Amino acid sequence: MNSNSIKKIFLGLTVLTILGCTGCTGLSGSQKKSDAALDTAAADTAADTETSEEAASESENSGAVSFTCEYTNLADDSSCNTVEQLLADAGISKERRDVFLEHVEQFNSSVDRSLLKDGFGKADILSPDYDPYDLQEQWMEKQSDFDGYNCRITAFGLFGDYLDIDSGGEIRDEELFMDKEALDEDNSVLLREGDLDAFCRLFSTIPAENTKDISMHVKTIQEDWKNRGIHFADNDKVSLITVWFHDRLSEDENELFIGHTGVLLTAEEGLYFIEKLAFQEPYQVIRFESKTDLDTYLMKKYDTSWGQETAPPFVMENDRMMQ
Repeated sequence: MNSNSIKKIFLGLTVLTILGCTGCTGLSGSQKKSDAALDTAAADTAADTETSEEAASESENSGAVSFTCEYTNLADDSSCNTVEQLLADAGISKERRDVFLEHVEQFNSSVDRSLLKDGFGKADILSPDYDPYDLQEQWMEKQSDFDGYNCRITAFGLFGDYLDIDSGGEIRDEELFMDKEALDEDNSVLLREGDLDAFCRLFSTIPAENTKDISMHVKTIQEDWKNRGIHFADNDKVSLITVWFHDRLSEDENELFIGHTGVLLTAEEGLYFIEKLAFQEPYQVIRFESKTDLDTYLMKKYDTSWGQETAPPFVMENDRMMQ
């Protein structure tokens, strides 16, 4: 069996994990280690509220998880232009915008673009038209052994100018082997000297206590980042959103890790969350009326376990709990 066949099998298992966990990372140590791949029309507030209530009602009645919102997969020039302007208004440099849009086009041109959502329109974002298996096969036919870009690579590429990360902090990056392999193939998001180490430090796992108390976990993250010299620059128009998971590796070993991440833009017409769902899944830009709506979406997507011994997933904005 050649290396390409092995990679196809591995990526197939990765997509299975994605589907099973409804996210880009697993909720157990073994799942997480096998899936390091762990995202301008504006509707009015009343319409958004009505749609959210309808989606919640449908979910309660059917037992299925759904979330109707306004989003795009950036499959058309108009939505790409809109998002580029939003990024520019938020202070994202032209170099970073160009790299992001090049990656978007690279992905969209490698798959059946008709399966992707062009323009900003309302739909159930948790039930997309595409099949991840199909997109995976299409991507690999065009890109061969190159895995592409995931949520962490995409978020770091956009947000890098607003991160200040010391060079001496400890790196715990054994979970990032696919990220580093992709960055070795294409390091276009690493625009500054030392960015690879900064990337690995930011997304390192963090030793944690065996507790379900989220406030304690947030304090642990804040203290760890402070000790390792991870700082966020002030910018009220852009922030880094991270979804954290608690993993109990053994009786005496617990850790926290970033299972998903994206960049949040604050504009006059609302909030825009930019994410890359997984290596072989599309880019998404989602419009929200509030951070409460963003939190609801992320929890519907990633808080998929019940009765677990660990803390449920939680969302941070930069170095604080998202409010």
